[in-house]
Amino acid sequence: MARRLDENALQLTFYSGEEATEIQLSLMKEDWEKGLAILEDILLHSRFDTELLDVIKQQIRTSLERQGENAQAAAMREATIAHFKGHAYGRDPLRAIENLSGINPAELQSFLRTYCVPGNMVVGVAGDIDITTVERGLNKLFALLPGTSTAERTVHS
Repeated sequence: MARRLDENALQLTFYSGEEATEIQLSLMKEDWEKGLAILEDILLHSRFDTELLDVIKQQIRTSLERQGENAQAAAMREATIAHFKGHAYGRDPLRAIENLSGINPAELQSFLRTYCVPGNMVVGVAGDIDITTVERGLNKLFALLPGTSTAERTVHS
């Protein structure tokens, strides 16, 4: 994937937080179709290499464990937990350490199939690309994604 991005001078970033998962794709308008093909490949055919996943889980675990070293971060975390007591926002983020070992490639693929559906997406496109080209490409991509309805959500405390 890194080679495909480099060969085509495409920039792709992902961010996943409590409220949203964000994918940013930066490309030249001439590479619109290539960019969409890469997004399609990621959303539909991600393998999630287990060795790399283990490294990432260890990095997350270490980061969470080190949060206790920062007094200001610890105070803010405890204040948030107390303020949102009984709500999903009041969950202790350090409890994620307990759940890291259970994250596996199949679970991540299921997340993509469940939540990366057109009904959950907001798309923004900026630049000098023709709107018809954008609509045609996005409609083609959306037609390939599983489901068109918003995934059912449950909040766990």
